[in-house]
Amino acid sequence: MAGKGFAPQPAPKQPSKASQVPAQSDAEIFAEMIEAIGEDHYALTLEEMRAISQVLTPSERVLLLHFKVLNPRGEGSQTFELQALAKDWKMDRNTVYQALKRLHELKYLNIEVLEEEVVVSIPE
Repeated sequence: MAGKGFAPQPAPKQPSKASQVPAQSDAEIFAEMIEAIGEDHYALTLEEMRAISQVLTPSERVLLLHFKVLNPRGEGSQTFELQALAKDWKMDRNTVYQALKRLHELKYLNIEVLEEEVVVSIPE
């Protein structure tokens, strides 16, 4: 019965680094946000973009623009669950909390923390 039987199977190939999905850049995330909001949008000025890119961390920039896109006119306040924000942006809950705290300290956002929720408004 020579020649009959099972031949060893080759080991599965590991995906090459080129085929792995890269993390999204801030620019890609912002482009998706802007595309999703349509006509009523937040107009980011070049001066503001330069300022936030020099002062804020990537997490802080994403969250700031998230709130400005959702409330482009800065009218009223909105309530968000910290865990939901973390999940939506694929961030750790503590990262979201620390970013919001710093955005409040720098006066980019008004934040009120209520248990597991935050009330966010944009200062005038």
